Amino acid sequence: MAIEALRSKGINTYDKIIPLKYMRVYVAGGWFSPEQETTLNELERLVDRWFKYSFKPRHDANADSELTFKEIFDLDVEALRCSDLVVASTVGKDMGTLWECGYAAALGIPIIYFTPGIKTVNLMLAKSGSVVRDEGEFELALAKLGEDKGNYTFSEMEIE
Repeated sequence: MAIEALRSKGINTYDKIIPLKYMRVYVAGGWFSPEQETTLNELERLVDRWFKYSFKPRHDANADSELTFKEIFDLDVEALRCSDLVVASTVGKDMGTLWECGYAAALGIPIIYFTPGIKTVNLMLAKSGSVVRDEGEFELALAKLGEDKGNYTFSEMEIE
């Protein structure tokens, strides 16, 4: 586990990760294909494990609800504005997710991009947030976020 690796290097993960538990997290990602849905399920599981408060558009505001499209948009935008962190799945390059991440970046909200199985990432992602491919890298990005609120892209990842 990545946390144990950090602790073995003398990094106090309790101070860096536990306080992050109380951040308000916006979970962005498409759920319009089996691959997107599987990845978003995994990402939501990670968010539920590490954070107490989250807004998940597919559960909290979506077209299957009684809300109008305008109400869904307004609710999503307000949830983004109130968020301390955005965690986004890049699988399938969902247009709504791309918009949400761009908006969050413009607001200065830290972003963790979840990119399982992807070796090369776009420059705009790499420079606007932390890019992770799996649970271990997600945990390391949380530690890095708690440490300096900086962006973190793993060295073996190539940037386009």
